[in-house]
Amino acid sequence: MASVSSVIMPIKFLLMMMEFLLVIFAAATREEFIHEGISSIYDFDSDVYKEADRSVLAASLIFIILLFSEFFTLIFGVSLLFNKVNVVQIVFHFIGCLALIWQILDRNQYRTMWSLMAFFGFIPFAMEIGVLFAACTKYKVISNVEQLQRQQEREATRRREEYERKQQEIAKLTMGATQSKAAGAIPQPI
Repeated sequence: MASVSSVIMPIKFLLMMMEFLLVIFAAATREEFIHEGISSIYDFDSDVYKEADRSVLAASLIFIILLFSEFFTLIFGVSLLFNKVNVVQIVFHFIGCLALIWQILDRNQYRTMWSLMAFFGFIPFAMEIGVLFAACTKYKVISNVEQLQRQQEREATRRREEYERKQQEIAKLTMGATQSKAAGAIPQPI
């Protein structure tokens, strides 16, 4: 049976790539969202249209940057150990894919792109950064514990060597005293 991480990571990767492609598709078809968001019809050269166009492009670009940043942190494999966080991120990315599909098919207003970016781009990215900080903290704790264990092992080795040295000195003194008594003793005739 496959481990949980071997199933979670590919799903997360596929959902992130799907979300990335949907953001690109939404940015490419942004004229539809802009016309839905602008109450009266403006031409492509009007200031209102240009501002809305820049808004959709900015939200899409930030969304893409957040997805790539999350993917970049995913490459390190630190989040493999945090299955619960990964499941929550998968849920966010899945709902994000559905929301982007809905955005594209239903032609919602262009302003909703910012909400989609915040909920389904920033929140999973922030969770990934939180995982990195948690992993760094755990690594520091483990490193400190290992350092203390090595220090205790060195101290125990030093004490053991000192004890053995004292035992050898006592044995030499005892052996020397026994030999001098034996040498000084005169055999008694029976």
